[in-house]
Amino acid sequence: MRWLLYAGLALVAVLSIAAVVLAIASVGGANDLERVESALRQQANCADIVVRQLSHATVAKQWAGSATQAADVDCVTAGPRVAYVKFVSRTGLARALATDPPAAPYCLVGDAILVGRRVGAVSTVLSDVCQSLGGSLRGLRG
Repeated sequence: MRWLLYAGLALVAVLSIAAVVLAIASVGGANDLERVESALRQQANCADIVVRQLSHATVAKQWAGSATQAADVDCVTAGPRVAYVKFVSRTGLARALATDPPAAPYCLVGDAILVGRRVGAVSTVLSDVCQSLGGSLRGLRG
């Protein structure tokens, strides 16, 4: 009977740790943009990254009413750029995508989207950035 108590305590400990990890992973804010910048720096091997808090991307402008944050993250030396748009919720993001999906490939990361800009068809930068952020790549043609 004692083994049942130990098994129950072990299960509670594992579930508690999982809950803490999920809570930390879902916390948003400026840190999300820093994660995008870091991922682009690593995946594009780019030393010079510029972040513009107001995105000039057309896709970000069309979602301005429902987005809480929009920024351009540009690799100055190598050229890859992504537009980062964060929404209030995943429902808001889903609504924006259903209404006006981007023409370019994009990456869903929680309640945010990354849209490739000046990322060539043969480039894997957006795919690599998306994977490193734990996102889901969508909108690929062909």
